[in-house]
Amino acid sequence: MRMEPMPATRCAMLSCDICGATVTSEPDMKAHLLVVHMENEVICPFYCGQPVYDCPMCGLTCTNYNILQEHVDLHLEESSFGQGTNSVQCSRDLELAHQLQQEEDRNRRSKESRQEIEEFQRLQRQYGLDNSGGYKQQQLRNMEIEVSRGRMHPCEFHKRKADMMESLALGVDDGKTKTSGIIEALYKYYQNAATDVRHVWLSAAVDHFHSSFGDKGWGCGYRNFQMLLSSLLQNGSYDDCMKGMSVPCIPKIQSMIEDAWKEGFDPQGASQLNNRLQGTRAWIGACEVYTLLTSLRVKCRIIDFHKPTGPLGTHPRLFEWILNYYCSEREGSPKVVCTAKPPIYLQHQGHSRTVVGIEERKNRTLCLLIFDPGCPSREMQKLLKQDVEVSHLKQLRKFVGNLKHKQYQIVSVEGVLSPEEKVMKLPRHRDVATLSRVTHLHSNGYVCSSDSTPTQPWTYCSCLFITKAYSFMSVKFLFVLFCLFVCLVFFFCKVFVSEVWPLNVCFHPFGFGSGVFIIFIL
Repeated sequence: MRMEPMPATRCAMLSCDICGATVTSEPDMKAHLLVVHMENEVICPFYCGQPVYDCPMCGLTCTNYNILQEHVDLHLEESSFGQGTNSVQCSRDLELAHQLQQEEDRNRRSKESRQEIEEFQRLQRQYGLDNSGGYKQQQLRNMEIEVSRGRMHPCEFHKRKADMMESLALGVDDGKTKTSGIIEALYKYYQNAATDVRHVWLSAAVDHFHSSFGDKGWGCGYRNFQMLLSSLLQNGSYDDCMKGMSVPCIPKIQSMIEDAWKEGFDPQGASQLNNRLQGTRAWIGACEVYTLLTSLRVKCRIIDFHKPTGPLGTHPRLFEWILNYYCSEREGSPKVVCTAKPPIYLQHQGHSRTVVGIEERKNRTLCLLIFDPGCPSREMQKLLKQDVEVSHLKQLRKFVGNLKHKQYQIVSVEGVLSPEEKVMKLPRHRDVATLSRVTHLHSNGYVCSSDSTPTQPWTYCSCLFITKAYSFMSVKFLFVLFCLFVCLVFFFCKVFVSEVWPLNVCFHPFGFGSGVFIIFIL
């Protein structure tokens, strides 16, 4: 029996529902789905190779892509509806945030304002401008504290109070903080000891004054002025302007400075201190000392060492200036020189002292001798002993490395002013002095220095005065040039132009103008 061949069996074809691709077996379809469509779909074995889709918003699984799309659209509609319902709440949140920001700004500004007020009040207290009383009130208050602490007997309190009231009534210092004779004691010491010193120059006799209960913490400027004035009162060269004076007490010094302001001295400084010192604890500095000395007809000068001139913030130029002030020649002079020069007022930020001499050591270094009003009398009186120790001079000696403040000012006395010179120091007379000084300087071929000091009003040269001086000279010079030019024009018109044109043309108005034009061209 002849067998017929069996027809070949046709394989079933599988089609991809996503992209339409066809494969011959289910494993091939799974591989296709994994390779091509793995990012967006997951093959679930329970669906026999059918793809499933996960919702990106809630994770719901779908087997149909169109159903998933409708499902996602529902999510988007719900989101837009939620935004619409929450718009009012969002606006309220923004308004609340704005209110909170405004409240925070107000609190910050209020805090800054309080800090500024507190800082201003602190500065007022520091500089004695808080209306808490002056020398008298502080003296009584501190003595009462001493009595309450048992460090002063009540009888001593009443005695000191009576002495203070008498001193204030007379306007004279009671001398309880004064130490005299120190310069003479230093002269003897340097004559017999101090082998490491090559030369020393001392100022004229000067008394030391230190702070008391009434001016502790703010009276250094007044005490240094008392030291300077005590030297001038012992110097016969200043008898004319110091006639009948004694060392004044601090309230009297305040009154004298106010009187100088009323005369017209230092109007800027007066306005800064509200034109009032009496009854306050206001500090004074180099400008007030200069103003007071000038009002007393004492010729003086302020020198400002506004920046360090040596390494590590030191001021060697300051030491050199003081050395040149006290001595004219170093070589050939004796070891100890008592000069007739008054002491120097030395000011820096927060404190002032008095320079009474300078040492030149054997290694050529310089050392200032300084009276400090913060040093009490019991320490200064140690210098009056017969056997002065080197340690006692430590409070006086200041080397270059000891003065490291950023800026220093000194007030040096240079003689006596005549009444006319005193008047010229007033600000309302400085303009005339300035103009005359500028004319004198320019006539000698010099240029006015920009380094101005209150003792030389002419150094406040402004462009206004220089311009006025030059303008006046320029007008005269231009007038002379114009006259010479007119003469030259007539001369050339008669001599030169007449050779080119007839004389009647030359002196015709048009011809004359042409001749002038030719002269300008030539």
